[in-house]
Amino acid sequence: MVEVESPIHKTELIRRITEGAGLKRSGTRIQTAVQTALNYGLREGKIIQKSDFVWHPERDVPDVRDRSRLEISSKKFEFVSPEEISSAIHQAVKKSFSLTEDEAVFNAARVLGFQRVTAQAKNIFDSQLARMIEEGVFVSRNGTISLAQNRS
Repeated sequence: MVEVESPIHKTELIRRITEGAGLKRSGTRIQTAVQTALNYGLREGKIIQKSDFVWHPERDVPDVRDRSRLEISSKKFEFVSPEEISSAIHQAVKKSFSLTEDEAVFNAARVLGFQRVTAQAKNIFDSQLARMIEEGVFVSRNGTISLAQNRS
């Protein structure tokens, strides 16, 4: 699962394993078993964990994935890694050459398969966007952002 869907949120990983086993919910035993498996994978270098996300060790830039067809339980902004949000913002700005910060957020959310952006999700996107401006990925002028000249 991690090889195909890296990064995947730990909660989503547990939910999918539970469903795959034909169970209705993940109790303490299942969560402990998954954590034991994750610990083994980490020790063996088979996976990497960044915050609440499990990554394949050979992936450092995630694909931007469209979640529009996922079930509601899986379609949550908090299940999208900060790196994937950054990639979606980068993709949106690159495609349009320049956007207002709000347009960048909403276009990136659409790329990820979300039709509306909640206040909580906007905060997540805004923090990634601010980080990208600070790191010099984007230039911000009068509320409009564009790619920095030395970036593509």
